[in-house]
Amino acid sequence: MRSLQEAVAWLKEKLGPDMHEWRWGRIHGAIFPHSMGIQPPLDRVFNRGPYPIGGDTDTVCQAAYLPEDPYDVKAWAPSYRQIVDMGDLSRSVLAFPPGQSGQLGSPHYDDLIEPWLKGEYQPMLWTREQVNAHADGSLRLETQEERTPR
Repeated sequence: MRSLQEAVAWLKEKLGPDMHEWRWGRIHGAIFPHSMGIQPPLDRVFNRGPYPIGGDTDTVCQAAYLPEDPYDVKAWAPSYRQIVDMGDLSRSVLAFPPGQSGQLGSPHYDDLIEPWLKGEYQPMLWTREQVNAHADGSLRLETQEERTPR
């Protein structure tokens, strides 16, 4: 009984007195760390999260925390997901956070977090036509001999 009372007191302190407002995601969040964000204050610049997330070690959408360091997801979560259509590879989709760019300041640094949290997928690009249709731009590297005279 004492353990239950202590747990309820802790939850009231963390989540407020109204139990109808209590949500697992308010204390359990997904964090996307960057290797440059391991030390403060760089963590506030490079890392993303925590974002409210469901799941734990024993659910279908596993988002596990470390018992000695609850409650943010620091053990594992299914970050990369894919659905491959073996009959038509161009219809395959994937999801992976936080984004396609590791470059801070890029619009693609963390643009895939929200779709990942919502269970949304992006097209898996298999053909040159698909890649070109979805490209924001391109970078061509040329040797000195290949450069066009200006």
